Amino acid sequence: MSANIKIVRYKSKEKKGGKAPLAIRITKSGERAYIFLKYFLLEGEWDEESSTVRKNYPNSRRLNILLKNKFSEAEQVILDAENKDQDLSSPQLKELIIGGGF
Repeated sequence: MSANIKIVRYKSKEKKGGKAPLAIRITKSGERAYIFLKYFLLEGEWDEESSTVRKNYPNSRRLNILLKNKFSEAEQVILDAENKDQDLSSPQLKELIIGGGF
């Protein structure tokens, strides 16, 4: 079974000012693991449907490019593991991605 990944605004870690961290969510067999990124956004600055930063955020284009690159890096690590027939759990995939210099 292959893993699914998505960039999400992790609402349950929302700070007092309303900002919440962005994270790469790895889901496999109903199990989730999160890799937190260094960016915090308000709810109105994040488009949940497209997993992109809205234009009202300063430097939104630059941040969207960075997020796309991080997503691609994580996706490549997962695809490489699956091509090697490694059956890894979400937490193991997270560690593999982080260990690769993410």
